[in-house]
Amino acid sequence: MAAKKTASTTQPQTTKPAKKTLSISIPSRFSQQQILYTLLLVAVFLVGYLIATVQALKNPSATPAPAAGAQQDGTQAAAPTFTNDDIKAWAKEAGLNTNDFNSCFDSGKHNARIDADAAYGQTVGVSGTPTFFINGVQLVGAQPFDAFKTAIDAAIAGTATGATTEVENGELPVLGDANAPVTIVEFSDLECPFCKQFVDGAYPQIKSEYIDTGKVKLYFRHYPLPFHPMAKPFALAVECANDQGKLWEMHDLIFSKQ
Repeated sequence: MAAKKTASTTQPQTTKPAKKTLSISIPSRFSQQQILYTLLLVAVFLVGYLIATVQALKNPSATPAPAAGAQQDGTQAAAPTFTNDDIKAWAKEAGLNTNDFNSCFDSGKHNARIDADAAYGQTVGVSGTPTFFINGVQLVGAQPFDAFKTAIDAAIAGTATGATTEVENGELPVLGDANAPVTIVEFSDLECPFCKQFVDGAYPQIKSEYIDTGKVKLYFRHYPLPFHPMAKPFALAVECANDQGKLWEMHDLIFSKQ
């Protein structure tokens, strides 16, 4: 009896493909310590940025925007465009006794009063120039005449709104009728371009319509900004001119020369 043949089937062997691995080659010039240090710096920066952002969102008024038409502390100092000799020439032009003026100016006779004005201004909320207090209501910047008219008319009518600050008039003589119902106290920097903008713009109309008609009296106080190299010499010139009764004449002349 013949033996039964059995079929033998050989299953084909399947080879699984080898797993591919990602290999990153780091240049030898960067050590692991350097990479970790760089990552740490990036993490510190991101954390600091997030903290600052959260604080700004919690307190959006922490850094107030500067008032329009006003110049504030913190600006980089500019090179002077005038000299003390120019100021002395203007004193002669204003008809002052130049010997007395020069003696006052060279000695810095009124520097302490100028500094005191600036320090006092900060205590009542002045941070830029020009700043005005109209019967105690603050108005900041070289505003158009209509803004002053609105504030002055409201003060006359007794309908002014907003917070009021009790502000001293200072020691310089008043411009206008001392009995006028509305008092404006101005803190100014005689080299400030926005202060000049006020003098050339709204001021003449304020003077003709309100000061000369006995409705408003104006007091001038110093607030020389530290980045204006001629602001304090100009302030001293006004003070020395005031010794000879020509405060406002020198005030107007200084602005006209700029």
